[in-house]
Amino acid sequence: MKKYGGVPQSTADSQAVLAKGRYETFNHTADLGLRVFGRTREELFANAGYAMFDILTDLKNVQAKETLKIKQEAPNLEELFLSWLSELLYQYNGKEMIFKKFAIDKLTDQAISARAQGEKVDLERHRLKTEIKAVTYHELKVQKLTVKHGETHSQRQCRRQPKQCSTLTCHRQYWQGQVIFDV
Repeated sequence: MKKYGGVPQSTADSQAVLAKGRYETFNHTADLGLRVFGRTREELFANAGYAMFDILTDLKNVQAKETLKIKQEAPNLEELFLSWLSELLYQYNGKEMIFKKFAIDKLTDQAISARAQGEKVDLERHRLKTEIKAVTYHELKVQKLTVKHGETHSQRQCRRQPKQCSTLTCHRQYWQGQVIFDV
């Protein structure tokens, strides 16, 4: 398992999500698994977009020159997560766009309205890394999780008053999404 993304840098991402960063990848029978983290659903979707493009190409040379508005609908949150990533992959494969910044304007269990910032692929400046053929339904998950005290920080590191920190009262909730890419 490889962890990527470091500490998220947007205002909504001012702290690492449970010290895991934005995402991690895992091998899956000739495919590539992606597990994404966010404190909110919006952060989860933004981090998923970032993660996919970070897998596709080296993002350090990508500039946020163009903004694309993206709207997607689906019957539920998991399928919306898949639809979001599939639309971004279409923009990459079909329109040769690479994105590095994502702003989620509105997100419900069945619809997303967002902006992606990036530019056209320029093979002289952009190093392509991994080809992703498709986003699959296999092992697709979006879930809200709670991590209790002791699993992510000590009493001394707790943001609450250390005396108030206990297994029952100190916990953090976060969102996790998982998808398998056909590579």
